[in-house]
Amino acid sequence: MGPLARLWLPAVFEDSPLEVLKPFSTDAGALAAFRSDLVAFLEAEAARTSALAETEQAFPIDDPEPRRDWEAQHARGLCQRKLTARGEGAKAEPHGQA
Repeated sequence: MGPLARLWLPAVFEDSPLEVLKPFSTDAGALAAFRSDLVAFLEAEAARTSALAETEQAFPIDDPEPRRDWEAQHARGLCQRKLTARGEGAKAEPHGQA
């Protein structure tokens, strides 16, 4: 344990969620599954970090569900207006005048 002390103490392992982990034996399949899951996690974290950097000027939203509902309700009309503005579709009628 002596050589590990220089790593163990600064890691504050006792206050970490990893404290509950226990050593276990592995086989090739378990290691492959772990590696695959770890790679997927690292890719997701990289994408999350990138998204946070790209939207750092955005304001925080505690509950995104109302905004998702609004987007689902109005997405078709917004897309149609975008196409119309670019001259790629029929002109969208104002709401209620179809």
